[in-house]
Order: sequence, then C-alpha cells, then structure tokens
Amino acid sequence: MTIDIDPHPLLELRWFEAEWPTPVAEVATPAWLDPAVARPSLAPPEAPDAEGVRALLRHGGFKPAGRSKPCSEYIAGAARDGRFPHVNPAVDAANVVALHSGLPTGVLDEAL
Repeated sequence: MTIDIDPHPLLELRWFEAEWPTPVAEVATPAWLDPAVARPSLAPPEAPDAEGVRALLRHGGFKPAGRSKPCSEYIAGAARDGRFPHVNPAVDAANVVALHSGLPTGVLDEAL
C-alpha cells in the first residue's frame, strides 16, 4: 500500500500496516482493547493540546467542530461517559490510541 501525503507544517504522520487472517468485521475485539474492562483505574486523559490538534486540522480549510470534531475529543468524552464505542478490532485499537494520545487516528481498508 502506498500513501501519498502533501507536506503539512504541523503534522508528523505515522502509520503501520496490518494483515488480518479473516475479514476484520468477523473478528471479535479482545477484552484488553476495552479501556473500561482492561484498566478501570486508568481514567481517560485530557487531550494534551486539543487546540493544537484543531489548528492542525484547520490547515487547508477543514472545520473541526460539531459533528466534525477530532475523533480524539469524541473518544475521550465517550470513555468518560462509559460509552466507549466498539466497531471491530482495527477501529477499536485506533480509538484506544486516540484516547491515550489525544491525537486523531484513522483506519483505512485497502480492500475497499
């Protein structure tokens, strides 16, 4: 897989590639990926720099507000409210990273 990204003054992009033995939608999310189950004493952290993340997203014209707020903000609020969303193991892992880093994450399916 090749990902081409235009240079961005505020972004240090990182990624990894994973292959699943079966379609990821058919794989159950392991309990250790659920922050409420795996680490109930670990409260979701506050975003380290929510305004910095929003500034990064505004570069180029995106408006990170309302339904388009950064996923890291949504995930932190959902976890605080005890409603951490579960989609599939790939998305759930990205959401845990967003929760603990305060940075937006994403998952791409090369097959789609």
